[in-house]
Amino acid sequence: MRQVEIVDSVNVSNYSGWPKWIPGTINEEAGPLSARIKFKVGTVVQGHHDQLAARPTESFKPAVALPITNPLEQGGVDPEMPDVNDGVTVEESLPL
Repeated sequence: MRQVEIVDSVNVSNYSGWPKWIPGTINEEAGPLSARIKFKVGTVVQGHHDQLAARPTESFKPAVALPITNPLEQGGVDPEMPDVNDGVTVEESLPL
């Protein structure tokens, strides 16, 4: 993440244990590739931009809305595709 601005919501990589990512807010820029991040508890840490990941907020709107469809609701079976069980009976598929 190279582009950050003050008050951006981010996740900060946690190298000291669990959880792997800690949510925070950019408090100020500390250099060309680092920022000071404030956690909810009030702690401020400095992190490199490579240690930050953008975190969506309530006002987050994705650039592209993908349709969510369930193939089973749309028939789900390709009529051109043969059924895997065509022509096979249970007796034929069991070893003797």
